[in-house]
Amino acid sequence: MRARRLGAAGLDALDAVRPGHHQDGPLPPRRLRLALGGELFRELGERTARDAVELADLSPGDRVLDIGCGAGRVALALTRRLGEDGSYEGFDPAATDIRWCRRRITPRHPSFRFRHIDLANAEYNPGGGQRADEFRFPYPDDSFDVAIASSVFTHLLPAEVAHYLRETARVLRPGGRLLATFFLVNESSRRRIEAGDAALLFAPREGGEGLWALPAHDAEVAVGLEEGRVRAMHAEASLAIREPIRFGTWSGEHPVAEYQDTVVSELPPTG
Repeated sequence: MRARRLGAAGLDALDAVRPGHHQDGPLPPRRLRLALGGELFRELGERTARDAVELADLSPGDRVLDIGCGAGRVALALTRRLGEDGSYEGFDPAATDIRWCRRRITPRHPSFRFRHIDLANAEYNPGGGQRADEFRFPYPDDSFDVAIASSVFTHLLPAEVAHYLRETARVLRPGGRLLATFFLVNESSRRRIEAGDAALLFAPREGGEGLWALPAHDAEVAVGLEEGRVRAMHAEASLAIREPIRFGTWSGEHPVAEYQDTVVSELPPTG
């Protein structure tokens, strides 16, 4: 990973002196895009924003929370979808990513705000000072219409995912929606894993509350969660899953979909 980052840094320097090379609109440097889809950075952000509109009913006036926003992959796509009455809040443990977003996105789009939270994660922020399963989102109750967690729960342990779902439910208004992606292990994907046909050959981790991970790696590199456990976590957080779940291509079972599994849920309206 270090060698890849150094190589990306060299390309950043080349981009800076090559006239006309940059694509339309601001993009973070390649070293920041590396962990967020690389050359697919813009496309993946657009897909998530499109899914938020089509699957989670995002409208221009909505208040949006981007959980684990990174270097603005989804934020940049949402700048063309949220109107004057809409707003965006994003947080992430990567300080460099947040600095870039504050410097390059917020001045052009003042309703887009970003926070750095020093959360511990073995893959993305190993020296973090705050436990993810004890972290209270820094927003009041009933603050948002739509929350997005794209490629976040695929790097969190089960207790952390359950906690994040409860916190998401707390900050969503009644009727608010969550668009989240997972690697869901169920009967179908398990067969593919056992046959060696899945892109990610997960194995169960003992005592992991439905946790599957890549052998010989820290679990947070890629987290698979048993579908039944994920459904129970949503129910415990009072989030109702909108059926059907849209399963992704990672397992090799569903060839016409996104790579990760997409789950949309809703906090039931009051009254």
